[in-house]
Amino acid sequence: MRKTTLLFLFCLLVFSSTTWAQTEKGSKLLGGSANFNFEKNYSFGISPQMGYFITTNFALGTGVSISYSKFNNDDTVGNSYRSNTTVAGFSPFIRYYFGKATSTRLFTQGAVVFQRLWQNTRINGSEPQINVDNFSTYRAGVGVVHFITQQIGLEALVAYSSSKYSVENRTGRVVLNVGLQIYLPASQQ
Repeated sequence: MRKTTLLFLFCLLVFSSTTWAQTEKGSKLLGGSANFNFEKNYSFGISPQMGYFITTNFALGTGVSISYSKFNNDDTVGNSYRSNTTVAGFSPFIRYYFGKATSTRLFTQGAVVFQRLWQNTRINGSEPQINVDNFSTYRAGVGVVHFITQQIGLEALVAYSSSKYSVENRTGRVVLNVGLQIYLPASQQ
């Protein structure tokens, strides 16, 4: 089994290294990412996006996101906390690819994410406390895309993400996004 897996990975690398990126002017970018966490507390989310190359290697686009999380916790003195949170967002982005068209490309991306949060919290079985809030997130990072075919790329993006809530509260963290993108070539005239 291990030899079969290694052979498959070798063939994938050999055959995918002969492909090239579709980042010329007029091309389109479709894809996104998803996240899942199923432990005692769980969360999941999806973030589809689409973009358009306004010049070679430079794309403008937008994405939407929705996520849900459920948090249950009992502390050591007998208090119980239950929370359900839904977040929906809209995120325009810019992306620039470096270097010549090869099977692996580096890129940089910046985005502003406008989000709305709905949270339902219960403490010790009390009546739910409902919180609705708007916040924005600024994200900038660098990534790499590896084209497994001429039009399909697997990518990873490491970015610094800074969120500001409507109150005087700001958080910052480094995030890793992994996703799949489909590159549709420009129309042939």
